[in-house]
Amino acid sequence: MFKIYAKLLGLSLLLCSVFISPIGFAEQQATSDKTSNKQWYVCLQPYVLCAHAKCTPIPTDPGKARCTCITKYGYSTGNQPCDKRKVMTNAQGQKILMVAYSFAEMETNPIMTCTAPIPWAYCLNTLCTINLQSPSIAHCVCQIMHKGTFQTQGGHCKLNACSNALWSGLSSQDINAAQTSLSKQMGLDSIPLKRCPTPADLKIEDSLPL
Repeated sequence: MFKIYAKLLGLSLLLCSVFISPIGFAEQQATSDKTSNKQWYVCLQPYVLCAHAKCTPIPTDPGKARCTCITKYGYSTGNQPCDKRKVMTNAQGQKILMVAYSFAEMETNPIMTCTAPIPWAYCLNTLCTINLQSPSIAHCVCQIMHKGTFQTQGGHCKLNACSNALWSGLSSQDINAAQTSLSKQMGLDSIPLKRCPTPADLKIEDSLPL
């Protein structure tokens, strides 16, 4: 009984936090990426983070993948205004929340660059279902991409990780725009960027699991 209560309390805190978030400034100070013609909105509220999510293709839905991501609270950036990124309830009564980008996992999961033609999952701006039993987990259905170099925070910097799994990622253009937007609105002097070593510095085998 105590475990169930604790889980419900955690979900309640996640859902309630959106009502006390000072997010008004974010929608009026959107950053425009002229190259891609995208707007980036920084919000201080709950969001879903898929930066290092490992995904699985959906056999019955070609081009889509299931990704297990995590819920967070704090500063994040995405291409939708803050009011559209609040916790919502869908027609099935499920709590849903949108994927955004943040620096939350940068220290523990450095950025790894993977080159084409390796497929990857694009989850940014996707609406995900919050796991009621474990509110820190969100289940997302993301688009599988087959073109271009991408960057992910999955793989633990292992040399062969790019091709050994389907990772959630972003294009270099999107991740650069997201980092610039977020660091600017947070008033940071520099982007808190942490990257994996170059392939020449990596050992083929290491002790870290994928």
